Amino acid sequence: MTILIPMRGYNSALTSSIVEAEESDLAIQLIVIDDGIPEKDRSFLLETFPGVDLIRNDGSGLVDALNTGLANSRGRYIARQDSDDLATIGRFDRQYEHLIRHDVDFGWTGYEVAVREEVLERHHSRPLRVNGSGNPFCAGTLMVLRELLTSIGGWGREAFLCEDYDLHFRLLNTCARWGFLEGGWYRYNVRGGSSHVRHGVEMAWYAEQVPNGVFRTWPVSWGQRVGEMRSRASWAKKFSASGFYLEAMEALRGSIPARRS
Repeated sequence: MTILIPMRGYNSALTSSIVEAEESDLAIQLIVIDDGIPEKDRSFLLETFPGVDLIRNDGSGLVDALNTGLANSRGRYIARQDSDDLATIGRFDRQYEHLIRHDVDFGWTGYEVAVREEVLERHHSRPLRVNGSGNPFCAGTLMVLRELLTSIGGWGREAFLCEDYDLHFRLLNTCARWGFLEGGWYRYNVRGGSSHVRHGVEMAWYAEQVPNGVFRTWPVSWGQRVGEMRSRASWAKKFSASGFYLEAMEALRGSIPARRS
């Protein structure tokens, strides 16, 4: 198995994820993709975890980082793990066993959403339905056959703001068998800089500046993804009382208008 961890800056959760992967009973190739890691963090990783493959991103941003990792992977299965999130002890082994036992090609696990160490949401059960009204899966919990992921082109750069949602539906549209390991096997740590919040805030900004305009001009083939965009915008605002909305807006200041073009 190959575990892909895209990274920009060091986060304490990363150490836990690497240790968890290295203690797995599986044969693991652990790839950390350098998507702008400060030199001091690169040095720390190389000295502390010599068994990690630290690879520089061939492009720019999350999608390119993940595809760079995919291009350098050797494992039969690809597992995603975000650098600022936490994998529960045994996640990789149990998820792999689940896929093999049920003879499925890809799948996700249950997860929790936490803000400043406080768990606010729990999504431990298999979704009852999968449709275009939103994304019921957590991107960091994906595990998929490398052959299948490569055959559909990996993560898509054209999927503006919703690359994970796009990938999940492309996988589902292959009609390959998929599974879901129930339970809290992953903790999604929400911060102002989290992509989910940043993307949600960015979509909220579009909606405020050009009411529904971005949705009207969306290509027809992206129709299913509109629900995810609305969901993210709403979801980001939900945390505004904690300051995440304003924090993310500040982080995006000056970059959003450029993205409109």
